[in-house]
Amino acid sequence: DNAFIGSFELPKTATAAAFTFVADDKRDNNQKKGYIIQVYDDKKQPVPFANKALFRFYGDWDGQIAGITRDNQLASSYMEKEYKAFPENKRENIYQYFLSMRNIKKPDVNEIILPEVAKIEAEGNLAEDQYANLSYIYKESNHKEKADALTATMKEKFPMGNWKKSETNRAIYAEKNAAKREALVEGYIKEFNIEPAQAASVKWLMAAAYADENNWDKFFAITKNIDMSTLAFEYGLLARKLADSSRSL
Repeated sequence: DNAFIGSFELPKTATAAAFTFVADDKRDNNQKKGYIIQVYDDKKQPVPFANKALFRFYGDWDGQIAGITRDNQLASSYMEKEYKAFPENKRENIYQYFLSMRNIKKPDVNEIILPEVAKIEAEGNLAEDQYANLSYIYKESNHKEKADALTATMKEKFPMGNWKKSETNRAIYAEKNAAKREALVEGYIKEFNIEPAQAASVKWLMAAAYADENNWDKFFAITKNIDMSTLAFEYGLLARKLADSSRSL
């Protein structure tokens, strides 16, 4: 009589869902273990990446967002199921499979993972993130030369890829001179054809550099073209920074 029944429609790409029940100031997520449901196919088997989703709930950031206590052993068991059940998805799963074994300090992880990496590498036709993942595994497995070779190949095949964006972002953060940072930011936005919504946060970096130099004319000239949703958060951080340094506008 006290049961509650409800329904909702998951997106077609969903592989699992975690629930937290809330009533007034009370929250129930199964004592931080989570109420988690996998998505199943018409044969009542977990769909591809459903076990991987549970790995992320129990052993990665997804679980922290849901308030679930980290359990590396349980997470690893789900990732092993995923990897072995869907060999056709190995190149999408090998990075997490490696992490799952490393997180539980599996003694023979290199003996298990390196032959798998070599097979995927030999197949070729890798995406940028797959190059990066295999390179990372080689590096963490003390095969620096192989890691460096894969990274070099990735950069050659994807000269304007995400690695280049990350490299440019690091250069922007590292540059303290406001005028030089402005040139880097403008080049970044143009070179990578950054959408206005994404450009707001990187333009703020340009404005922040001028604030550090007390060049408020340039600061306000830049920020007047940044949306308020971005500025509201950044202004709060800037105000705290100015207060800590006894500076003012």
